[in-house]
Formats: sequence, structure tokens, C-alpha cells
Amino acid sequence: VAVTPYFADVDGDGTLDLIFNNGLEQLLCLSGKNGLVLGRMTLEAGVGRGYALDDVDRDGVPDVVVGAGRKLFCLAWNGGRKEWFRRAATYFDAAFAVAGGKLVAKTSGGQIACYMPDQHVPLWEVETSPQPSPYVGLAATETLVADTDAQTRRLAVRRMATGEVVWSARLPGEPGAPIGWPVIAGGNLFVGDGDTGFHCFDVATGELRWQQSLARVTARAAADDRSVFISDGVNAMHCLALADGRPRWHYEVSDPFPAAPWLLDVTADGVADAIAVADNGTVYALDGKEGTRLWELRIGEVRTRTRHRVVGAGKGRDGFVVNLAGEIYRLDLKTGKPRWKFPLGSMVMSEPVVDDVDGDGEADVLVGTMSRRVHCVSGKGDRELWSYEVGAPIRYSAPAVLDGRVFIGTGPPENGLYCVSASAPQAGGAFWTGPWKAVMQLRR
Repeated sequence: VAVTPYFADVDGDGTLDLIFNNGLEQLLCLSGKNGLVLGRMTLEAGVGRGYALDDVDRDGVPDVVVGAGRKLFCLAWNGGRKEWFRRAATYFDAAFAVAGGKLVAKTSGGQIACYMPDQHVPLWEVETSPQPSPYVGLAATETLVADTDAQTRRLAVRRMATGEVVWSARLPGEPGAPIGWPVIAGGNLFVGDGDTGFHCFDVATGELRWQQSLARVTARAAADDRSVFISDGVNAMHCLALADGRPRWHYEVSDPFPAAPWLLDVTADGVADAIAVADNGTVYALDGKEGTRLWELRIGEVRTRTRHRVVGAGKGRDGFVVNLAGEIYRLDLKTGKPRWKFPLGSMVMSEPVVDDVDGDGEADVLVGTMSRRVHCVSGKGDRELWSYEVGAPIRYSAPAVLDGRVFIGTGPPENGLYCVSASAPQAGGAFWTGPWKAVMQLRR
């Protein structure tokens, strides 16, 4: 600590918190109640020579005025602030399941835990087998959680309230070989076995309704009241009849589709069309009836294995997708035309998540990066609402939003589960980063 630290009640809990510089480029705020890190600000030039506190924006919380390089920053505490943290025995590398006001997470070591959003102690935990990398996540409803175990080839459906197994089935394949990611929709459970088949079960009873021969299916499916859309592990998107699994069509490209498509009636013919991104860096819109290509958009030049996915922006015709370079696109899904592009400048391998963080009625987008940071970008594409630095890369895990909080799972060596506030400042639309908002910025 190069200068005298400051004390202020940053989190409004009635206890003074500690604000101090940590080295030349960082300011930290620690909770006065329990010593947890409330926030961290990192600038590219030295900030260790001093700073001041003053409630510049008159919100009742002291703001920080600090010089760094040839700039003067005034920063305020808003949003992106850590509420709790839990370290797991093994790392997080798959998207969480959220349903019924609960979050369920699975680690690479096979530990499954169910959380209430405001509690770091899980409601229940169960142990399954260590999983191959990359491993697949869970499916959940208000009452049930589904999991697949690659080592034992076991598909298990558990009670959301207790983690108790309701029914289980054995899927084909060699022990330790890749296995599929389950999806629950309309009373059905869809799952690939990672080997030669794709299966549909009654989620309540475990009865096998039908199965279809498809190669190396590990991705999640998407379904409506007519069809099931699923990608194989080779290079094709398949459309199957919901009733009996009969193939309707398939569409081949050069690389696999790593995630479930987004369903939208692009052609206004009453049938859902599939919009998906392949690992060749291209987004495809496919006609739900015939499987013909409606449009395509190249968003990346590198062919690599990701879990990129198109996610709808609320109930309208727009959607978000991110490429390997960390460029977020907002697309008109009817035409495939980008409305805007926002570069994060950091590699992204997972899917985005959407939520109205700043309360302006516009869906905002959250993305985790390999550079150990979660970014929240305005749905208008004009600014970053906040970002939060974590202690390890975020590869295939993706942020989840629940009850005004953002949950983040990190890779090794941290193996961390973060809960941070999702809210963002609404006054003036100013840029901010970390748990800080830029109230003003002056250049000399």
C-alpha cells in the first residue's frame, strides 16, 4: 500500500469497507464485515500515487477520483459487484442449468450442486464420475434435473428439490467416451449417446419413446411442437419428427454445429426455422420445412472447436452471437444482416446470455472470455455496461442470470463459482468497467 487507505460503506451494509491501492495499477475494495473483495479496478498506468473519495453523482455511495497515465477518472460503485464466491474441487467448463429459481452446476470432476441465488452453500450436492474434456452440462425444469455421466454411460433424472434419482438409463458407448448433453422440452428428454444414436425419453417415467441412428451426437437439441433439431458430431444439422424421430431433412456444412439452434419462423409460414452457428465461423438460417438455406453470414475466419450459439434477443426478430475473436453481433434473424458489432478484444469460446441488465427495456448481452473477464454490453451496442475480472479463464462455461445476479464458473487453477450483481447504472449511459462506472473522464 503506497498511500493511506480510505474507509467508506460501499455496499450499504452499515459497516465501513476498505479501499486501497494494490500495486501500481490496481485499486481494491474489501468488505469491512468479512474481508471479501467487493470490487477491483485495473488501469493500464500507475494509480498508486493517490486518489480521492467524493460522492460525485450523489447516489449516497462515495466515488473514486484517480489519475492514471494522462487521464483523470471519476468512478462509481454500481453493478458487477461480487456477492459471494465458492471454490470447487474441480473446474467449471459447461453452461449452468437455471429453472424454478435455482441454479444447478456441474464440474469436470462430476460434482453436481444446486444453489439458491443468494446462498453460497448448496441445497444439495451429489458425486458422479470425473468427465472427459470438454464435458457436457445439465438440463433442468422446476422439478427435475437431468445429467449424463460419460464414464458410466448413465443418464440420470433427479428431483430438483433433493438431488434424489427418479429414474436412470444406460446409454450406448465406451466408458469415458464423449456423451450427449440432455435437453428437456414438452415432457420429453432428448439426448445423444455420443456414439451412434439419438434418444427421446418420457422425462417423467424414463420410458424410451423412440431413437434414431445419428453419429457422435453430443450437442443440445432444440424442439417445438412439431420437430426436433439436432446436430451430429460430424458436419450436419438434422430435423426429426417429434412424434417418432423420423428424419425430415439434414443440412451438411464443413464443420460441426456445436450447440442447439435458435428457432424462429423466419419465412412466416407457421413453421419454425433453425438458426445456428458452425465451427467454420458461419451462421446459417435453415428452412424448417425443407432444410434449404435461407441465408448465411460469415462472422469468423478461424475454424476451431467452440460452443458458440445464436441466442434470441427477447421475443423479437433479433439475436446475438459472438465469434472466436470476441466480437459480439446483434443480428436481424429474418435477414441475417448485422445491426451492430461490438469488439471485446478477447477470445470467446462459449455462448452469450441475454438479460435486460440496465432496465431500459432492451435485452443486453453477457459474455465470458478466455482473458478472465465477464463483459456486459448494452443491447443497443453503444457501450459496455460493466465487466468483472475473475481468477481464471472462462472457456466453455457461460454466464447465467438469475434473480438479478450473474453466475460465473471459471477454469483451473481457480475452479471458482462467482455470484455478482447484474444491475448496471442507468444515469447518462456512461461507460464503466469492473465494478466501476465512469462518471466522467478528462484528458489533458
